[in-house]
Amino acid sequence: MKKIEQRIEAWLSKQSKRLFVAAPDFDAPETVHRMRVASRRLRVGLGFLGARRVPSLARLGRALGAVRTLDVSLALLREAPARCPSVEEQLAQERVPRLAELRRVYGRTTPAAWRGGCPDARRALAELHRALRKRLAQFDERGTGDAFHNLRIALKKYRYGLEIVGEGKRIEPVKQLQELMGVCHDIEVLLQQLPAGPVKQYFVKEHRRRYEAVLKFLDGKRRWVKKVKSNHE
Repeated sequence: MKKIEQRIEAWLSKQSKRLFVAAPDFDAPETVHRMRVASRRLRVGLGFLGARRVPSLARLGRALGAVRTLDVSLALLREAPARCPSVEEQLAQERVPRLAELRRVYGRTTPAAWRGGCPDARRALAELHRALRKRLAQFDERGTGDAFHNLRIALKKYRYGLEIVGEGKRIEPVKQLQELMGVCHDIEVLLQQLPAGPVKQYFVKEHRRRYEAVLKFLDGKRRWVKKVKSNHE
């Protein structure tokens, strides 16, 4: 077996073990977060082997994401300088049926199976990079919320691709931008739940600050986009 096949299969096994455990504690936000990330990484890794989209994994990812979104919003509210008990209670109540749905979906999902093959990791990574550059160009042109979201998702997939093939030196700027965009997105989601008042004003300012940080990073770090292209395409 080629080295890259061994790397990809080791990656898949690691993510599968993180996702499928005997008795997951879904009441713990960190557990939900860890499993959600594992589900995304697993789907990207399967793509490197040329596997088709796995609907059951996608459903599980959505169920994990629904609970995780509520957990992040609650964490943001609890760390804010002012509290908003009504929204905190609303989000906590909404978590109950979302959690029940997650448990139902998780119980019906079995570990994904994959077959060893001859993956063209260089080509797979190049495709992820082309998608990233496309989304980046669209964000530059439009600057809309949808373009921001699409760029964030493409960036996340590309980061996982870099991890799979062992491109450690190129991950750090991608990771930094992903984290900046992730926090920005989390605040956007929370803002939709907040009534007018000091708490919302605080998060509006926080979102503006985070968004400006993303733009500053993009303006100053375009070299890594071109550099990655020269090495993988």
